[in-house]
Amino acid sequence: MEQQNRDYLMSVYNIRRLKKRESIESFDCGDADLNDFILKESPFYRQALLAE
Repeated sequence: MEQQNRDYLMSVYNIRRLKKRESIESFDCGDADLNDFILKESPFYRQALLAE
């Protein structure tokens, strides 16, 4: 990713790695499949060490 694009995204969005015991209470990016993954499925990937 170009540095300029990365800088723009970081200035507009809060992008960070979740802490181990942190959970997401709400999330809506306008894509139902991605919303479902982030809210319901991503914790299982973390448990399986696929998302670290």
